[in-house]
Amino acid sequence: MATFRNATVVNSIQITPHLQRIILGGEDLKTFPQNEEGAYVKLILEKDKALLENSKHRPKMRSYTVAEYDEKNSTLALDFVINMHEGLSTNWAKNARPGEQVVIAGPGPRKIYDFPETDYLFFVDLTSINALRAYLKLLPEKASGKAIVLVPYHEDFLDLPTKSSVAIHFKVSPLGYNYLEFAKSYENLSDRTIVFAAGEANEINALRKYLLKERCLPTENVYISGYWKKGKNDEEYRDEKRQQTN
Repeated sequence: MATFRNATVVNSIQITPHLQRIILGGEDLKTFPQNEEGAYVKLILEKDKALLENSKHRPKMRSYTVAEYDEKNSTLALDFVINMHEGLSTNWAKNARPGEQVVIAGPGPRKIYDFPETDYLFFVDLTSINALRAYLKLLPEKASGKAIVLVPYHEDFLDLPTKSSVAIHFKVSPLGYNYLEFAKSYENLSDRTIVFAAGEANEINALRKYLLKERCLPTENVYISGYWKKGKNDEEYRDEKRQQTN
């Protein structure tokens, strides 16, 4: 059974024109595990976990990467892409006010736990930037490579600290995505390269085909996931993925 936790909105901060940070607090967050940045939680727009724990009804959930957990204050920070994608939780985040109650489930595991001293290639957009933020902090100093971060505007650039030698490149891409183009231009790509990519589903599928079929990278070195799909809101994309797995 999923671990449900009640949570209350403590603060809402627009950190870039397209990224809204919601700070959650509450008694249940005192037991949230530490060092889970880069993992994910499920956000459920219900006011009390008691409505879920004994129910057979599957609630509408949305996955969000943990941006930060403050153990001292028992607060959890989640970031939502706004002013781009329409959806239940996105619209909620734009209008969330302190005191509002929600439920979270998790955390679920992050994609990568082992970080050898090797070459890395990252592709993210604002929906997956917190996964990159976590991984950059966990990389060893001798790790090398490149991180491509696609954002709508220059004002969406963020500080992404790392002690490694991975070069971070922000690219303004308001209309289209070009993970595949950047992958093909990466001269150091080899079977030693560990790739993490998350973002628009069509672009992710094209990148997966290139990395695994054309370049024959080991499957254990490739961590890629479609977080959203162009032309579909989050409800429609979730329905499509559910139909594909049935």
